[in-house]
Amino acid sequence: MSEIRADTISDAAGTGPIALTKQSAAKVFAHWGLSGGSPVLKDSLNTSSITDDAVGDFRVNFTSSLNTSTYSQYGSAGGSGGSSGDESFMAFASTSGGTPSQGNKIRCRRGSGNVLGSLDAVINTYLAHGDLA
Repeated sequence: MSEIRADTISDAAGTGPIALTKQSAAKVFAHWGLSGGSPVLKDSLNTSSITDDAVGDFRVNFTSSLNTSTYSQYGSAGGSGGSSGDESFMAFASTSGGTPSQGNKIRCRRGSGNVLGSLDAVINTYLAHGDLA
């Protein structure tokens, strides 16, 4: 079996990364929790901050813009930290309001589709696929 090892793979000129042909990778991801009711990024790529718009509603702000507002996105949430213990929630991006520099609102809902009420999910993730501007 062959093995390839390299510290750096660059383009033919040696000045930049190689082009990915017919491949795609996430351009934005964020994993955040809550500290004192405010969102705190734990790990991210191309994410400058998280805006807490309301209970259960977050917005991811991008460091580098995507080339269009019609990118694919996904969110997940869980663990309310409430007295009833951990819960799992559906989280989804709304279909309007996103821009190339800011994700659509991420709305966290219980499995029934109801809003979270007075609790934010404490474990949140977001992912966006598209092309950078």
